[in-house]
Amino acid sequence: MFGIVSAVNQKLSEQISVSSRRGLQQSALKGNFTGSFAPYGYKKAEIDGRKTVVIDDEAAKVVKMFFDLYVNHKMGEKAIVNYLNSHDVAIPSPKQKGVWGITTIHRILQNEAYMGYNVFSKYTNTVHYNDLNNLQDRRKKMVQQEKKKWQRTDFKTHEAIIDEEVFEWSKELRQFRGGGTRGSHKQPVNVSVKSSSASTAVLRWSP
Repeated sequence: MFGIVSAVNQKLSEQISVSSRRGLQQSALKGNFTGSFAPYGYKKAEIDGRKTVVIDDEAAKVVKMFFDLYVNHKMGEKAIVNYLNSHDVAIPSPKQKGVWGITTIHRILQNEAYMGYNVFSKYTNTVHYNDLNNLQDRRKKMVQQEKKKWQRTDFKTHEAIIDEEVFEWSKELRQFRGGGTRGSHKQPVNVSVKSSSASTAVLRWSP
């Protein structure tokens, strides 16, 4: 009897979870920020009754530096991590035990929120059972979904930290350096920049 009740409760919990996710997705599509934490470089805010994010000036400088190092100085993610840790750049989360990691840099360089778009459905909760004979003995874990499952608004919802052109160049570079098919991308022959800001980067490609 207890097992049946537990199974019913679990099913109801899953149905409520699905309904809740749909509600959050609809809110996000309207431009509301629905995440628990703002992306690094931003902080949560409410403007005219709308939940959104605003730029955190100090953290935003670090985000710009990531793209500058990656795009203009041709540094890979590992080299950027070493640079940050050797220069004692403050980390975004105490969970990282005082050091930057490649995963963090990788996620930042792929996050379209830095272009000003609302990005959601990046993470999902998974249930892990410690004892299959006791359905109450479970824990939830948040995991990142495949990028193809991410969703993004068609309009900008907040101020951008990185220009779209620079973001797209970083994506092309990532594919060229290892994420794409050999021979399918043009090779970069020159990278020039008019200032220290990553937002002014200009890349030229050979045919």
